[in-house]
Amino acid sequence: MHQRRAEKDAAVGIVRLEITFIVEGNEPPDGFDVDAFMRQQQAVRAAAKLIVRDLVNAWLQWEQGQLSNRDTCNEMGGELRRLRELLELHPRLDGGKWWAQLGGFHMNVHKLLENTLFECELYLGYALTFGDAEVRSMAEQNLDGCYNKRRLEAARFMWLDGIKQMMRGEWPIAAKTLRLAAAKHDGWGWAVNNGDIWLSESAARLVHGAELAARNGAEDREGAQWLDEAAQLLQRSVARVDEGRHFGPDGHPWASEIGAALASHRRLQESGTDPADWLEAFKRRTTYWCAQVLGGAWPFPPQPRPRLEPAAALMRRLPGHND
Repeated sequence: MHQRRAEKDAAVGIVRLEITFIVEGNEPPDGFDVDAFMRQQQAVRAAAKLIVRDLVNAWLQWEQGQLSNRDTCNEMGGELRRLRELLELHPRLDGGKWWAQLGGFHMNVHKLLENTLFECELYLGYALTFGDAEVRSMAEQNLDGCYNKRRLEAARFMWLDGIKQMMRGEWPIAAKTLRLAAAKHDGWGWAVNNGDIWLSESAARLVHGAELAARNGAEDREGAQWLDEAAQLLQRSVARVDEGRHFGPDGHPWASEIGAALASHRRLQESGTDPADWLEAFKRRTTYWCAQVLGGAWPFPPQPRPRLEPAAALMRRLPGHND
């Protein structure tokens, strides 16, 4: 007998399909040594527990500042490879529980800019193919986290796209891209923790607003709106930096420059001075900061590391016991 249950979403169609069935006659073959098999499973389970213990210890050492990001990724990466190799030999161990663990710990190292979110999704998805309800629940909860990580990745890469547009002088286009990036996760991104996306959009809007004001006059309504939005975005990024306390009393250095530029531009407008020199200088400094972002230089997050193994190769390594 079997049962089917489908959940649908009007926007995307079927989002979940469950098939429950009972297998009859699934007995060990004649001469199969059940006791030897159970002893082997117990030994493998003990090995898996030791690996997970070492993974937890490495992560705790990172949280306590005893291990650097790179050393943490190296140590956890080695343990994750050991666990994967163990499960490739014993894929049904404990009903898929260890596949869920394998996927979950890949999410930890992804937080440190190791490019392992695909591994996380792959092994958690594989855990869903097992019949244990607790294992499936564990995998589903972690997959919710994967979805949020994908949104953070999207925000980061859209931020980098906006930065490239700024370097090409496409200021209003960049501002739109950066606004969409910030909307992905309230200004956060993958390792983008200091309001950098708002800061970048602030610079783009300041340049374009200043260009409009210079072209159409200081009272130009559209230019004034862009300048006001630049100031508001700057304040949002400053508030995010203050929350994180990652910088000293002067705050984020790019934010300090943008704040000073806004103030000097207001003084130029009040005095009726031609802003051409100011605008050219601010564009040069903005290009400098954009280059720092793309290069992964401080105070911005480092560049993500390349994948350690191709996604297709990882998929081929999955055991085929559920084919």
